[in-house]
Amino acid sequence: VQCEFDGNGKFKGSAADQRSCGLTELLNLVNTVNSIKINQGCSEALTTYTQELCAPASADTAHVYPWGCRDLDLSIVSTNPDPKSLQAMLKKRADVYCVDGTADADLKLETEDMITRLVENIASELDAMFTDECEKLDAIWMSVGDDGTAVAPGMKREDKFYNAVLATTSSSAAGQAFESGHGACVIDSVKFQCEMQAQATDGAASYNAETGQCTFTDKWYEYQCGLIGGYFADGSCYTLDPTK
Repeated sequence: VQCEFDGNGKFKGSAADQRSCGLTELLNLVNTVNSIKINQGCSEALTTYTQELCAPASADTAHVYPWGCRDLDLSIVSTNPDPKSLQAMLKKRADVYCVDGTADADLKLETEDMITRLVENIASELDAMFTDECEKLDAIWMSVGDDGTAVAPGMKREDKFYNAVLATTSSSAAGQAFESGHGACVIDSVKFQCEMQAQATDGAASYNAETGQCTFTDKWYEYQCGLIGGYFADGSCYTLDPTK
């Protein structure tokens, strides 16, 4: 039976079809309401769980949520997450609060999206906290890339940061795991700044370990000239006179 209604919501069809369509529409409404209730309860359950899990220790008055999750794996994978990761913990929680006993694909997808948003928000908030902690020590926070590659290899770490955040050192297993998941707190130095310039200008700067100095090629000066809207020729940067 094809259920059709006019512009006023009145059913168009026979009385028998009307009864059949009425039941169909009622079941659709019940299913929709059930899904909405499940998603609302799921969202509240997962949010409350992360707030409890990621709250700082009761004795820690210097930090706020989500500091308590700073040592967790916050990576997001499509299948088989590490059981110790926050994603896996939330999935396990969702198995209790976010299912209705049916194979509702849309509901499952919404739950997975909810978990992803929660983990990504926590990772973003922690990154801002790590930046503050690192900069308090006059060091530089380098967030890990999306590809999980090593952060600033060879650069000296500020171990005061690792001691304050994890009660460990950067060279420890815990410190290495932290860097692969979050990033690194690097001591500011000529070498570090030179390496950053080299990355930004495709190798136009190089650090000399013997002299402790950074050497720049003409390509580096040409790059800087371009940043101010000038053009580089014969070793000089030329810009237009803004008064003319």
